Amino acid sequence: GAPHRALTPRPPLSFRDPRALRAMKLLSLLIYKHNEDNSVELLGCTELSSFNFFQRGPIKEHIRFHSRLCVSRTAVGQKNIIEFDQGLGKCHTWVNGQGIGAACLVDAEYPMRVALTLLSEA
Repeated sequence: GAPHRALTPRPPLSFRDPRALRAMKLLSLLIYKHNEDNSVELLGCTELSSFNFFQRGPIKEHIRFHSRLCVSRTAVGQKNIIEFDQGLGKCHTWVNGQGIGAACLVDAEYPMRVALTLLSEA
């Protein structure tokens, strides 16, 4: 018979590997004026080209609504990570000391450290 090869684990994809870049998705980045009752959106950007054209409008509204809710529930000076329903992704939120909140929605492959660094620089 054929000789058996020992199974070696595959190393994780590095950021320099083009396959890793295709796998990670940043779906939205939204900036808010923090308010515990209802944060106000100051600036927003979404990238929904991976979704069907007819799904983009409802998905964008879903993202905006839940991102605002997540930022409103994040305490000043704190960071938070919330898993969106329907497998849409993870919402990372941060509210700085001046009351400016940021939320980014990323897929499961997006590194947490990179998402939180993005929020701190947004």
